[in-house]
Amino acid sequence: MITAAPPTNQTSDIALPNIILTGGSSALSIVGALFIFCSYSFIPPEKNFTRKLLMYLTVADFVTAFGNMVGMVRYVTLYGTGPRVQNCSGHVKTEEEWLCKTQSILTTASNMSSFLWTLVIAVHLWASVVLQSDKTKSRLARFIYHVLCWAVPGAVVASIFGSLGEDYCFGTGVWCGIRSDLPHHEVEMLMYIADIAWQLFSYIASCFLLVFIIFYLRMKRLNIGEVRPFLRGEDRNYLYIWFVLYSLKLWGIIRFFLTTYMPADKLNTRHMKTFLKVLLYLQSYGASGQAFWNCVVFCLLDRTVRIGFKNKLFGCKAETRPLLHEDSDKLFCCNPCIQTYPDDQYNVSRDSDR
Repeated sequence: MITAAPPTNQTSDIALPNIILTGGSSALSIVGALFIFCSYSFIPPEKNFTRKLLMYLTVADFVTAFGNMVGMVRYVTLYGTGPRVQNCSGHVKTEEEWLCKTQSILTTASNMSSFLWTLVIAVHLWASVVLQSDKTKSRLARFIYHVLCWAVPGAVVASIFGSLGEDYCFGTGVWCGIRSDLPHHEVEMLMYIADIAWQLFSYIASCFLLVFIIFYLRMKRLNIGEVRPFLRGEDRNYLYIWFVLYSLKLWGIIRFFLTTYMPADKLNTRHMKTFLKVLLYLQSYGASGQAFWNCVVFCLLDRTVRIGFKNKLFGCKAETRPLLHEDSDKLFCCNPCIQTYPDDQYNVSRDSDR
């Protein structure tokens, strides 16, 4: 996430914890993204349309994690790992300016794509469960998704290309974003165009749609796997994807509003500086962390994926067949080379939801 530069009389400091949190979070998310890709490729019951949308979301999150890792390496190469105080009105052209701009292009576009793919997943599930409609899987719908989630972010980034660069002021981490030497009102406007507006819209819309589905299913006393034949019981995990987004990304947007609209004298108080520093630690981790936590929710907490990877690790080549929920783990312990999946999740890969 990139954040607006504060008024020119303010400074910001970035220390070793921000570097460690950004690098660690980015590395975990790169591994998590690869794990999600493998689960889709090697576990047949996972190949439904909702999982395919998760693949596109994971591509965006992978680019974000990789870009932030590059930004962290660039920062350490230029400035080292010690605490560094920077005047927010300054912009020093460095030899690695091209790398900073390239990283900012990638992460600005991928962040927007991530928000939009999250919204697409919410719309697809809402239409499938509540409206009982298959139109969100049509070729026209898929074309719209790709235009909205890839082409639109690309066009937005192209329109602000000259404003991208180095900025390590309040609310930013060790990655590049909007240049800090631009007028404050211009940076604020660019932030809404390139990040904040999309983020807020995704927060509100995806949360509303997915929470609506949760209450809808409770009122009907149904499991999501019982509503449509192409949905698995464990697809209920998708209903909480908004919570992952909130938990990781909310800290940066709080910092944006504080540093943009709070008077400078209040921002420079001891308690506020401490609060902003804590938020920056949370943002340094959360900005790159979505792919890792999506891996936790959609792989480690998905029994189909767990059983599938266990069978792959044991080199099983036995015929795949359905299995009752109650006996799945017990049978695996007795004979780990039986490639089994819960019976209500079998044949998903063969239906029209691909």
